[in-house]
Amino acid sequence: MIVLVNVLSLRSANRALEGRISANIQYLRSFGDRMLADVGLTRPAIEGFVRKRMTSSDADVRKMIQPRFDDPKWWYWLATAIMLFEYLVGGSRLAMSAAIGLTAVQLFHFAVREETLTAFPVQVRAAYLGLLVVGLLPWMSFIHWIQLFGTWAMVLFSYCPLARMLSVLPWNRHHPLSFDLLRRTFLSRPVRGSIVSAIRPSGL
Repeated sequence: MIVLVNVLSLRSANRALEGRISANIQYLRSFGDRMLADVGLTRPAIEGFVRKRMTSSDADVRKMIQPRFDDPKWWYWLATAIMLFEYLVGGSRLAMSAAIGLTAVQLFHFAVREETLTAFPVQVRAAYLGLLVVGLLPWMSFIHWIQLFGTWAMVLFSYCPLARMLSVLPWNRHHPLSFDLLRRTFLSRPVRGSIVSAIRPSGL
């Protein structure tokens, strides 16, 4: 009985915390708009960039890679991508601190939402945060450049290289490791939802 009460209390606290986080999503979107303006971009400009590169026969793909302005995840990654750019190109150490802080917030947000630290979205964000920290070492700075291109791939095309790499780890994959699995994992088009769930024995 005590355990049940504790579980219910924890879920109630989680819902309350998620409510507070959701209340700040609008601020995050406004912040993202301001950062876009700082680099001379707007939402219509990004949408136009995507549409021009998609044909009418690629309607399903276009829906998957078109910027998801109503998705908090997209705003998290957009803000992080711009901060990384400011750090690597503009030399702003404050931008890197902000990127690490925002990724930590995102990690906490998804840990609360998923209610487990082993959930795949939590793994992705924990790995990303770890790479941000490791990349601060003088001989590991190339990691940040890889993250920059990977994050922009996620923002513009919904293709997350890190998630795809993590999906082939033993505790995440549902099939034996093989060349075919690697091909389907890394060369497949963007997918809806988790890449772990999208991989099928017959391919994507």
